[in-house]
Parts: sequence; C-alpha cells; structure tokens
Amino acid sequence: MANDNLNISIENRQSLDVAISRLRTRICEREDRLAAQLVFLPGEALKKLLKTITFAFLAKKIAGSGFGIIKQLLRLVFKSKQKNREEHTKEALIKNTKTFSVFTAITALFKKFTGQTNKK
Repeated sequence: MANDNLNISIENRQSLDVAISRLRTRICEREDRLAAQLVFLPGEALKKLLKTITFAFLAKKIAGSGFGIIKQLLRLVFKSKQKNREEHTKEALIKNTKTFSVFTAITALFKKFTGQTNKK
C-alpha cells in the first residue's frame, strides 16, 4: 500500500489532476487486494462454520456429562438405599466422568489445533 499523503495542497489544476490520479491508483490497488481476498472467502466461512459447530457440540457434551456427574452423585448420596441401585448409580457416575474427561480433552486438543485461546 502506497503511503501517499492525502493532505496534498491543491493550488492549481495540475496539482488537482495529480491528486486525482494518485487517489484512483490507490483505489485500484485496494480493489485488486480485495478481489484477491474474495477468492478465499467461501473457504474461510466454511472453516469458521465447522469450528463453531464443533465447539457447540463439544460444549454440549461436556455440559451434559457434567450435569450427569452431579445428578449421579446426588442420587448416590441421597437416594441409594438399595445395593443394586447404588451399583447402577456408581456405574453411571463412572460413565459420565469418563465421557466428561474425554470430551474435555478433545475440546482442549481442538482448541490447541485451531490455535484458539480463551481470551474474551
């Protein structure tokens, strides 16, 4: 990008023509850069969409697993008087904990792979 000074003092018709010529040149350069970038727009939009969908899916799985862990812990503490039900609750708790761990790890790896951080 040319670093032309746009604050050119225009004193006569010739300096006006020079300023108009420089401005047209800069506009053409910008249009060319934008046209070159436009080629990549559909691919970049698709990548952004896939990242967004993937993060939404992973966040939903993590939230569901976390809720399941809390639910099973509360069931284990407050409701399990029978041995069979207690073992079922423990199995469900272990399953939810594993699911939570797996999807948390996948999310962390995906963020590292895509170069995203938690900056807001």
